[in-house]
Amino acid sequence: MKSCLVLPKPLSFPPIFCLISTHPRFILHAFLLVMMLFSISILSSQSSTPQRIIKVGIDDNYSPFEFLDKTGKAGGFNVDLIKEIARINNWQVQFVGNQWSQIREDFDQGKLDILAGLVKTDSRVLLSRFSIPHTYIHYNLFFRKGELEIRNWEDLNGKEVLVQKGDVINEILDQKDLNCRIVHVPDYPQALKELSEGRSEITILPWLLGNNYIKEHNIINLQYSKF
Repeated sequence: MKSCLVLPKPLSFPPIFCLISTHPRFILHAFLLVMMLFSISILSSQSSTPQRIIKVGIDDNYSPFEFLDKTGKAGGFNVDLIKEIARINNWQVQFVGNQWSQIREDFDQGKLDILAGLVKTDSRVLLSRFSIPHTYIHYNLFFRKGELEIRNWEDLNGKEVLVQKGDVINEILDQKDLNCRIVHVPDYPQALKELSEGRSEITILPWLLGNNYIKEHNIINLQYSKF
């Protein structure tokens, strides 16, 4: 992982503030080339008002970047980042957590101002301006040990792949025009759980999240591959 923006020192923020000072709607995004780049973007829409309540949509199960804890409180790196931006700009923010697909839908319908973790694509860039990314995140393929050998995208042909609903991997798989069966799940932990229990063959998700989940739950029958 490589950080492209130093936090939480205020001097790290001016390049972002100059973008959001007149455009309060902004979203954290990840830019996928070989890896994902998380950053902040601004929707070109309204003018900023200091005391306006800004609604921030977060994936409720995307630790360590964003999540809801057992008490329903928002936490994670993305949440801390937005809190610091809000503090410096004298904003009031309200975090709204839900399944990622629902958060995406609410954002598209204008019910949310900020969306954390959105991937930058050609279609989305038409609506947003993107700032300097702050984190690199690698996506990897996870599968059960000793059952598969994945060397390239074509090795996914004929396989069942678990994918988070609304995740950018859906678009990438469509572009690859592969002959694989995509099964949607609400979040990454659910994908890893089903994979470990033998209910599917492969899942594609951020290495950091997958590796953390495997360690936290002492899962010993999964491995990952990258290409």
